[in-house]
Amino acid sequence: MKNTIWQKKIPTLLGIVLITIGIGLTSYLAKQGIFFIIKAGPGHTPKELKITNLTDSSFTASFFTDDEVVGLISLGETQELGTIFRDDRDQESGGINAYKIHYITVRNLKPETSYYFSIKSGEDTFLQEGVPYVVKTGSVITNPPPNQVPATGKTILPEGSVPKEAIVFLNSSGSQEISTLIKSDGSYVLPLNSIRDGAGLNYFLFTENSKINLTAVGDTYVSSAILSSSQINPIPTITLSKNYDFTIDPNPIQSTESAGIFPKLEKKISDNSTPLINIPADKDEFVDQQPLFNGTALPNEKVKIVINSSEIIEAETSADSLGNWQYRPDTPLSPGEHNIAIITKDSMGFLRTITRTFFVFPQGNQVAEAATPSATTTTLPKATTTTTTTSVPKPTEVIIVPTKIPIPSPTIAPPGNPTIVGLSIASIGIMIIGIILLVLSRGTISIP
Repeated sequence: MKNTIWQKKIPTLLGIVLITIGIGLTSYLAKQGIFFIIKAGPGHTPKELKITNLTDSSFTASFFTDDEVVGLISLGETQELGTIFRDDRDQESGGINAYKIHYITVRNLKPETSYYFSIKSGEDTFLQEGVPYVVKTGSVITNPPPNQVPATGKTILPEGSVPKEAIVFLNSSGSQEISTLIKSDGSYVLPLNSIRDGAGLNYFLFTENSKINLTAVGDTYVSSAILSSSQINPIPTITLSKNYDFTIDPNPIQSTESAGIFPKLEKKISDNSTPLINIPADKDEFVDQQPLFNGTALPNEKVKIVINSSEIIEAETSADSLGNWQYRPDTPLSPGEHNIAIITKDSMGFLRTITRTFFVFPQGNQVAEAATPSATTTTLPKATTTTTTTSVPKPTEVIIVPTKIPIPSPTIAPPGNPTIVGLSIASIGIMIIGIILLVLSRGTISIP
């Protein structure tokens, strides 16, 4: 039986062929950038981004992730970012560690300056709709800070232990929001002599009747408390997952409804005053060549208006005490397509840019029967308009939901793609079979 197929060492030859095919397929998949791609899961995605402790030279950015990852801020005065800021705990220790609750204070900034930043979470970089976040520092306050005692207290978990991580947020009606990380023993200190008013122009003064809102957020539970300014030093111990109203009784009164796990906070944090353009709606049409635009912003907040017409029109107005603003161009707009943008702060201190596209028809044009007429209300302050022919970049609406930076090239198939997974498994399987055949044949190729 010397001439049998087995004695001709066909398994050896076949094993070598299979290994060669497996190596070739693996190399191809690697070159295409789709072999064993491990993409960041949702556990790396930043959630509940907040800007607090905003001053003329610093601000704090906080966010949460489902998994423990390294969180960083990349900052710049332009969209060319590059200055890295670590978590406050790492700034103190000198290391870089992974957390679920991320708390990063950016310091040594210029007053009244817009800064751009991205979030680095794990191995990924996150922007907002493809552009960096924007935050503007406040102005310098020349008055000395008021003599106000700090808010102090302690947080514990339902079973009585100390939370591993937690942030405490505090604000009052008409004030900015400040925050701090809890210490290793669950305690916290919030200095109130540096808190500013909602506009960020002056220090906020607490009175005996001031109501203070406090929110404590751990990686699993969230609690809220209402207290008066006389109850802040110390604040009774807060058990995460419980809500309190200390103004009813000095003793802790737990609400009948638990604050539950962390996702309950989403509604509270996202419930911010958001600037809007009510008129025009997107792709609205006007027969009036001087349309009356209106919308909403923070009460008494300045609103910058940019209209991309035959000439760039820039104007500034202010919202009234109810947060309503309006603006009518001083000169007629040319017929055709236009773009209007408003730039103003939201309640988190972010500069938001909202845009709308609209069309103006020639005067007397009967085609635009359904075009939007101008509104008639004239109760708001008139904007001061300046006209310029300088080029203004087209604004993009800023939102606070982070999105991962898109990868321009090559296009990477998702890890769940059946074809990619099948090819990857096949390449491994082919090489394994080839190795097994080589081991079993235990010979050399000898085909007579």
